[in-house]
Amino acid sequence: MTTFEFQKNLPSLPIPELQDTKRKLLEAIEPLVSEEEFQQTKQAVKRFFEETGEAQKLQEKLVEWKDGIDGNWLKPFWDDLYLTSRKPLHTGSNFNILTDNQYYQPRSIAGLAAKVSRATAEFYHLVIEENAAPEMVRDTPLDMSQYPNFFRSARVAKLDRDEHYVAEFTKLKNHISLLTNGNVYSVPVTDQEGNIYSTDALAEVIDNILSTEEPAGPNVGIYTTANRNEAAEIYHQLSTSPINAAILQSIANSLVVISMDQDSADSNEAIKNIVVSGKNKYFDKSIQIVITQAGEIGYSVEHTAIDGTTSFAVIQYVQNQLATEESETIQTNELPITENNVWELSPEQLAELAELERRNEKVVEDYFITIENFEAFGTDEMKRLRFSPDSFFHMALQVAQYRTFGTMGSTYEAVSMRLFNEGRTECLRPSSAENLLLAKALVDEKQNSELVYQLMQHASAAHSLRLKERQQGFGMERHVYGLQKIYSMYKENIGIEELPKLFTDPGYLTLRRDFISTSNMTHPSVKSSAFCPVVEDGYGIFYILLQDELIINLSSYSRDEQNAKLLMKNLNNALNELRDIAVASM
Repeated sequence: MTTFEFQKNLPSLPIPELQDTKRKLLEAIEPLVSEEEFQQTKQAVKRFFEETGEAQKLQEKLVEWKDGIDGNWLKPFWDDLYLTSRKPLHTGSNFNILTDNQYYQPRSIAGLAAKVSRATAEFYHLVIEENAAPEMVRDTPLDMSQYPNFFRSARVAKLDRDEHYVAEFTKLKNHISLLTNGNVYSVPVTDQEGNIYSTDALAEVIDNILSTEEPAGPNVGIYTTANRNEAAEIYHQLSTSPINAAILQSIANSLVVISMDQDSADSNEAIKNIVVSGKNKYFDKSIQIVITQAGEIGYSVEHTAIDGTTSFAVIQYVQNQLATEESETIQTNELPITENNVWELSPEQLAELAELERRNEKVVEDYFITIENFEAFGTDEMKRLRFSPDSFFHMALQVAQYRTFGTMGSTYEAVSMRLFNEGRTECLRPSSAENLLLAKALVDEKQNSELVYQLMQHASAAHSLRLKERQQGFGMERHVYGLQKIYSMYKENIGIEELPKLFTDPGYLTLRRDFISTSNMTHPSVKSSAFCPVVEDGYGIFYILLQDELIINLSSYSRDEQNAKLLMKNLNNALNELRDIAVASM
C-alpha cells in the first residue's frame, strides 16, 4: 500500500443539521452557567436558530461554500484560525512531547543527534516515495494530508496573518538546522545525488561542532517567542539583509531543527524547557527536535499544519530507528560539509534580541508544569470495570475540578476527525451535565455508592456517545465556528446586518472559554507531554493512558501553582475513589 493510496476516497466532512447543533449547544452550556444566565442564552440560541433566521441563511451559504471548494470545507477556516492568531507560538499553540529513550544508548550526544538526523531523512524519503505506510484504524484508512507538512516547512511571521511554507519535495542536498550555543549550523543529511550520509559520518561532523569552543551566537531564534506581529517586524528587518534572508530560508528549508538543550538536569526541567525556554529554539519550525545532555529526546511541534496524532508518525519512526539493531545501508562514505550561519546584525537588532531573551526568562518563571505518574492502575483496570478509559479519566477530572474550585469551568478535549479528507479536530466538552451531577453527588451530597455508580455509568455512556459523534464529524463547535466565518465573509450578501447575538452571548462565551484544556494520547514511548493553559487563570492537562498507569502533565501560570497542585491531588484521589466505587458495585 502506498502512503496516499486511500486519500482520494476518504469522505468529505459533513455539515451537521442546524437543529442537532442547537440541541448540543444548549446541552453543553447549561452546566456551566446559572439558571438566569441559561435562560438568557436560550433566548439568544432560539433567535439564532429560528426558522428562516440567521442560522438558516448562514447554513445555506456554508453548504454553497462546501460545494464550491476542493477539499474539506473547514480547512481554510481552520488554517486562518491559526495563522491570524497573534499569540506567541510557544505559549499559545505549539504542543510538546518528551519520549522515553530507553532503547538506544549512544556513545555521545553527537551520535544521538546523528541517528535522529538520519532517521528524519529516511522518513522524508519514504514520504516522497509514498512508501510510508498509510495509517489505519481497524482497517479504516485515516487522512494522510498532513504528511507533506512534516519536513522542510515552517510558519513565516507576517503582519496580521502569518504564512505557512512547505518546500517542494526533493531528496537532493537536504540538511538539518542544528541550534547550539546561540549558533545555527547547517548539517547536510543527503548529498547532491540524494544519498543519505551515514550515522557515523553525521556523528563525526556534529561532534566537531559541539566540541569546538565557538563563541556564543546571538540566538536569533528568540524572535519566535514574541507575539506574532512583533515577530513579523523582526523577521522583516532581518530579511533586509541578503545574508540573514538566506539563513532564514535555510532554516525553513531544513528537514527539521535539532535543538541542543544544555540546561535541563532532569525530565521535569526538560519538558518545561521544551515548552517555554527560548534558548537554541526556533518555534516557527514545523518540527523541532530537542536533545538534552542526558540523551532525552523531545519534540516541539508548530500546530498550524500538524496535529498530535499525526506527528506520531515521525516520532515513532525515530523511536524505531533508535531501537533497531539492524545495520544501516551505507549510501555514501563521504563526510558532509557543515556551515556555521553567521548573522549580519546591527547593534539595535542585538539589543532587541537581548531584550526578548530577558522577557523569555520571565516567561519561563511565569509557568508552572508538574508531572504525575499515577501508578495505582491504568486502562486495563478501567476496561475490567466496564468503563472506557477516556470517560473514566474525565469523570475523575470533573470531580477533581468541582472539589478544587466549587464549580465547573468549561473543559476542552480535542477529538481527531482523521476519518475525513483533510480532517483536523473537533471539540468535546467533558464539563457535562452528567459529570456535574456525579461531582455534586460525591462532593456536596455524599450520596451512597450505589447511586454514584449509576451516575458514573450514565456519565460514561454520554461521554462515549459524544466522542463517537465528534469523530464522525457531528460535533457542534466547528459547525458554529464555520457559520461565524461565513457571516464575516458574506454578511452583506445574505441579509444579516449585525453580528448575531449568539456570538456575544455570555453563556456561549463561557462555553468557549477553555478553563481546562486537555489532550491525550496512548503511546508507551511518551514520557511526558505538555502545552500551556489557554486562558489566564486556566490549566492545560495532557494525559497519557497506558495499560498499568497514567501519566498526567498539568500546566498553569506560576501564580496558580497551589491550585494546580491541589487539582492534581484531587484528580489522583478521584481516580482512586471512582475505582473503589466501581469495584464495590460489580
